[in-house]
Amino acid sequence: MMLDEARLQQVIHQLIGELAVTLHAATVVAGQKLGLLRALAEVGPGSVADIAAASSCDEGLVEQWLIAQYLSGYCHFSPRTGAYWLSPEQQAVLADPTSPAYLLAPPGRP
Repeated sequence: MMLDEARLQQVIHQLIGELAVTLHAATVVAGQKLGLLRALAEVGPGSVADIAAASSCDEGLVEQWLIAQYLSGYCHFSPRTGAYWLSPEQQAVLADPTSPAYLLAPPGRP
């Protein structure tokens, strides 16, 4: 069977991209369930330590979670101050259950 190398690469890249999105979605849900998104919305702009304290989560794990959210475009980060925060739009979609734009189920609901 002859393979078109360009088409093969296209299929591989598409699948890898979709797998990455699927895996990252789990971090968003974990952030919601652990109160990290709420803490980020309430504290932000805030440091890793501030957000960890507000969520009662381990600082090292919070740092890794925040980096993942930042790299995926789900929060903002200032290298100058070390602060993380949500834009009003990110907050509406990710952290405000009263917002009509909120897309995550409240804790305890599927």
